[in-house]
Amino acid sequence: MKRYIAAILVPCFLLQLFGCYSTREIALDELQNYDNVMLVTKDSTIYHLSEEVNEHSMINKPNEYFSDYWIVNRDSSKIDLIIQKSFSKRVNDLVETNTITKKGSIPFNEISQLSIEEFDTFQTCLTGSIFLGVIVVIFLASFKLGGID
Repeated sequence: MKRYIAAILVPCFLLQLFGCYSTREIALDELQNYDNVMLVTKDSTIYHLSEEVNEHSMINKPNEYFSDYWIVNRDSSKIDLIIQKSFSKRVNDLVETNTITKKGSIPFNEISQLSIEEFDTFQTCLTGSIFLGVIVVIFLASFKLGGID
């Protein structure tokens, strides 16, 4: 019975690992069209531009900043944004979380990559059908070779 459970869990794990989402680079002109963008600067600092920023996702991530408000300012060739960063520290037996909010800007020439994660229907369906085929083959082979334990 354990091998049947493994025959289902392993493909499900691989589907989760390899399927569903893919990262795609976008142009600066497309930035306003998306609400969940990852911006990487030339010094490897990562900015997560998202309409929904929660404190839990921001805690203790070095070189990563979060923003729920940004404007592409073409006149000054920069992106103006409000940057948020959270830190947690242990004081006595309590954990305190501090969030720092400040205004900032990123010049266009400092941006090395703009990317989004999007659902990849083709890859997910292809991977899922391959794993489903493997499960069916294993199941049929077990009946042919000796039955179910």
